[in-house]
Amino acid sequence: MNSEDLITESVASRLAGVSPSTLNRFVEAGYLQVESNRGAEKLFSRSELLSIFGFDDTEISKESESAVLSDKIEVEKSSHNGQASKEAPSENLRSDQASAPERPPEAISNRTSASPKLQQIIKYQERLLEQKELQIADLRENNAWLKTRLERMEEKADRDQLLLLSETQVIRRLIAIQEPKKSTMRLALE
Repeated sequence: MNSEDLITESVASRLAGVSPSTLNRFVEAGYLQVESNRGAEKLFSRSELLSIFGFDDTEISKESESAVLSDKIEVEKSSHNGQASKEAPSENLRSDQASAPERPPEAISNRTSASPKLQQIIKYQERLLEQKELQIADLRENNAWLKTRLERMEEKADRDQLLLLSETQVIRRLIAIQEPKKSTMRLALE
């Protein structure tokens, strides 16, 4: 991954609009890859986050980018010197949080209400609803077709029963007609 494409976990969770634990679940599932600097701070790829969560790439403020870059430069310096300070990542986190501009609640609510991620979710839900409505219409058509077919089969079964009944009656009549006429041989034998 390109080092300029990496952002810290706090910035990533803010941009994606999810909690860090949700980001970790995406990592465990294999949807996201994580790199860590010397201080064990997790770094996420901006392009991966963009492809999964669909945030606006212009939402990243210049202050957070400079904080991430300074963090990376400090990590590279400490790796070249062979000394990794354990205090540096926490200081960088604090500087990252301090340099991020505080937004008023109205700006946050306006941004979230017009968020492209929410619009994508709405479009997905609308497509899903359309598909379900098509399935329901298709099932209703199949149900109507099956009802008419069942009615026709019941009518045919009724006709077949009437035909069998009338054939049985005709056969009984023929047998009844045949019984009184005994053959002359039979009469002679009796």
